[in-house]
Formats: sequence, C-alpha cells, structure tokens
Amino acid sequence: MPGWQWRPVRLTQRVVCSKCGAVLYESTELKSPIEIMQGLGGGCPSCGRKLEYDSSQFDPEKVQLVTKPYR
Repeated sequence: MPGWQWRPVRLTQRVVCSKCGAVLYESTELKSPIEIMQGLGGGCPSCGRKLEYDSSQFDPEKVQLVTKPYR
C-alpha cells in the first residue's frame, strides 16, 4: 500500500490527583500505583491529599486513551 508506513505506538501512563487534578506521574515506563504513591511519600505534592489505592475500586471506564502524534 503506497504511502502507508508502520510506526510503533508509545503508551504513556499518567496518574492524576482526584482532588486537585495535579499530574502525579507521567511516563512511558509503567509503574504500579503503590510504587507511584511510595515515590511521592503517600501524599499529593500540590494539595497534600493522602493518596490511597484500592484495586477493588478500579474503574476501567475512567481510563482515558489520549493519542499524540508519534515523532
């Protein structure tokens, strides 16, 4: 198919504070929520909200796929 070229996709993991919306983590390196919380000392650096994670409350409907042009 002329003009068509296969390009790899880079997925970015972004975690935001549910209270203030601050970006807590954004990278192509995937980390577990526990690792991210430990790296932040257990609280949001912007608003101070205590970070918690309960896997039973994970809602896949809230996961957003954001596409950016590959460069």
